[in-house]
Amino acid sequence: RPTDADADASAVSWVPQPHGFGTRVDPYAQRAAHVERLLRSLPQPLDVALNDGGDGTMFDARDCGTFTDVSALRALRDADADASKALALDLALCKLQVQRRLGRGAFASVHLVERLDDDATDADVLSESTYALKVLDDAAEARWEYYVCKTLERRVRAAFDAEAAAASGADDADAARRHRERQHALAQFGHVRMLEVYDDAGFIVMDAGVHGTLQDVINVHRLANKKLDEVLVMYFTIEMLRALELLHAHGIVHADIKPDNWLLRAATTRGAAGAAAAAAAPKWDAWSADVCDARGWPEHGLQLIDFGSALDTTLYADGTRFVGKGRAASGFECIEMCAGEAWCAQLDTFGVCATVHALLHNAYMDVVRDTATGRHRPKAPFKRYWNGALWRELFDTLLNGGNDAAAPDALAAMRHKFEHYLTANTTKARAVKPALNRMQVLLYERGRE
Repeated sequence: RPTDADADASAVSWVPQPHGFGTRVDPYAQRAAHVERLLRSLPQPLDVALNDGGDGTMFDARDCGTFTDVSALRALRDADADASKALALDLALCKLQVQRRLGRGAFASVHLVERLDDDATDADVLSESTYALKVLDDAAEARWEYYVCKTLERRVRAAFDAEAAAASGADDADAARRHRERQHALAQFGHVRMLEVYDDAGFIVMDAGVHGTLQDVINVHRLANKKLDEVLVMYFTIEMLRALELLHAHGIVHADIKPDNWLLRAATTRGAAGAAAAAAAPKWDAWSADVCDARGWPEHGLQLIDFGSALDTTLYADGTRFVGKGRAASGFECIEMCAGEAWCAQLDTFGVCATVHALLHNAYMDVVRDTATGRHRPKAPFKRYWNGALWRELFDTLLNGGNDAAAPDALAAMRHKFEHYLTANTTKARAVKPALNRMQVLLYERGRE
């Protein structure tokens, strides 16, 4: 079997450009072969390329063949969510016990697991007791997701390190602030810990989100026949725009933005005690746009997960655009994709629009084209008591701006408008925390954390 370092003679060498693809690429046609080709283009093998200071461990057992515990793998993949409960899983890097299934998609399942052994291959990598385990059907897809997550983390760290080096004469307060900004930036994306791949499966161990997702938020409000407070939707909109700014600035397109893939971040403990602690937290009052705010706001927010469909645009020729339907969920495919046109990062901004629409209306977004202006807009009208002008600007810009509207500067400009609206209205800024607390209580009452 050819290694990452020694690609077989039939493989096309496409470093640096044009990478053998041209400028119109369907990245999901023959996906496994496509990502293997991308990974083989790296100047170093995957384990070497990512082993530059980031915490992570990978074990490539493809030369050893298939995963030996066939019954365990079958239980993890079983359509019955109870099939894998209490299952003990003996991986090469660690031993895990499955608590319950968190979710299942077309290409993978995710399980809440507990680490059983204290003698893991790298105790520093798995320092907590509970994690999420993603089980993928294809080793190439597992290696690709691990690559994207660790590469994004590495690029974010490098950018902040470069800023710190450029400001070497700054005082301790400035250095501490940059450290907090870096930690907040990294917290916006799911953190993978381990990768283990075989011929027939891939296992990724990652940090577990215990507070639920935006889809959980939408579901519990729909069941309770309630709508989210507009200020809370604005808060989540700011969080999503900020994450996309950072993502796109480092060359990554997520390509599967939807409510399921936004985890809720919170500094509270779990359960009713956590909701009570959040309500009683000292000084945690008016919302602030400052990610270094000392009152606890940076510990709350959203975290983007599931990078299995992601694209690293730096591995393609300059100016490359993508074609095909991709893997975005129905209702989250951008206008260009649905029209059979080329697309790129606007797939992510469309996903944000569709997610915001679901939070505002408790319903998925239908897009129509205005006959008078020729511009696209959501079919559902905005409530009279909402800030219609601001919401219309968000949807008009992101739905009609194409790839330009997905650029980091454009996303930052839009985010600043929402931030200014909240900070300029003290009543609105102070309303975010109570709205967040009400949401947390409702999630707890419905048995979802």
